[in-house]
Parts: sequence; structure tokens; C-alpha cells
Amino acid sequence: MRPERTVGSELLLNVLQRRTQREGAKEVGVSQSILSRWASGQTMPSFSSKASLQTVYGIPIAAWKVPVCIKGNHRAAIVELVETVKTLERIVERMLLEPSA
Repeated sequence: MRPERTVGSELLLNVLQRRTQREGAKEVGVSQSILSRWASGQTMPSFSSKASLQTVYGIPIAAWKVPVCIKGNHRAAIVELVETVKTLERIVERMLLEPSA
């Protein structure tokens, strides 16, 4: 059974719109064909690869577990929602790192 498209693969597609697959593959340390299969939803990255994608592109590991069941104009809304979540995560992290008054 073919894996379904996920928010992670959608976010990776979004990243790859701003660079070539060759550049993306080099940044993550995989072949172009592997990166292409992840972005198209044909295969799922391993946990260590998901961690690399999170470090390099900020794609949350959990995004690879969320299926994409809406298409078209909603894709931009998904990307915006994930960006908002990442921003909130950074704010919470800063709050936790600030010393208490």
C-alpha cells in the first residue's frame, strides 16, 4: 500500500519550490531520488531523516504523521497553519528559557 500524502511532504514540496532538488538533497544529505519520493508521498523518511529535515528546513517531525486530505487552495492554508505553529513553539521555548522574575 502506498503511503498517503502528509503535511510533512507538502511542506517539503513548498521548500523545494525555492531551490533545486539537487540543492535540497545536498542540504539534507540524501539522493535527489529519495528527496523526490519523500516530497511526492511515495515513501516516508526514517526518523533520523525526519530529524534532519526538521533541523535543515524546520519541518516538524509530527507533520509527517498528519495526512493531507484537502487539495487546491487549502494547501496554502495548511502551510500557513504549520508556520504559525512553529512560531508559537519558538515563543513558548523562549518563555521557558527566560529566567523567572
